[in-house]
Amino acid sequence: MKRRFLRFGFYCVYYCVSRVFLGLERLICWKEFRFWIDTTPKGIFKGVSFENYTAHIHTQGFFSALFSCYVTGTNLRILDFGCGMAKLAPVCQYWVKENGKYLGVDTDVKAIEQCRKTYGILKNCEFYLTADQNAFYRNPDVVKKETDHVDWPVGDSTQHLVIANSVFTHLQEGEARKYMRKIHAVLAPGGIAMISFHIVRDYVNPNPTFNFIHPLTPGWFTSTPNCPETAIGVELATVHDLIREKFTILNWLEGHSTGGKSVYFQDLFVLKKT
Repeated sequence: MKRRFLRFGFYCVYYCVSRVFLGLERLICWKEFRFWIDTTPKGIFKGVSFENYTAHIHTQGFFSALFSCYVTGTNLRILDFGCGMAKLAPVCQYWVKENGKYLGVDTDVKAIEQCRKTYGILKNCEFYLTADQNAFYRNPDVVKKETDHVDWPVGDSTQHLVIANSVFTHLQEGEARKYMRKIHAVLAPGGIAMISFHIVRDYVNPNPTFNFIHPLTPGWFTSTPNCPETAIGVELATVHDLIREKFTILNWLEGHSTGGKSVYFQDLFVLKKT
């Protein structure tokens, strides 16, 4: 409780100071860059994750490069599963600008409200508050119901790209399999999925959140037994089992939080629907 209180106090100060910094930054930067400052959600410091500008911009730049390598066309339908504060909404604008659509889906009421307020200026951009729930990212007023139904307002074979960044890292096996089936179903033939995991390695991270030493089901682990969905890691064989007969792996970027070698903190798989 003490640590949580101190963290909250830090972000109260950090938030105020950083808003001043952004205002000054906007005065001196090129006008081409002001869009990115203006479309940084004011609520990124609120909620479960306590985001920061460095992580926000790093993720935008990383996925911009990744999209350039694997995504083509400017009238695509893109589903961002677990969009949070939708840092990827402005990144996706180039690929949906003609007659495409970016759809951000999340369980967090405040996040979706913030997204709609911040990104209302973007073309072909919408957000959807799903009734699906998660033990870590949850709405207190909603009772979680175990069901095979996934509450996404999209039809099968309609999406060209599905992004699930830092989502499967909060799903136990049953939910992960359900959502993997759904992602495969909604993707168009040959569609691309970009999905991140924590792959368990022989590595000790100074941050215990990323040390997955408590087993769940075979191949699945958590660092937080009292709420496993806080952070979940899997064996590499588990990922192969999840995608078997559904996807071909186009690329695998190893996450450095669990000892991998890429610049991204989670293991990111670029998959093509088979």
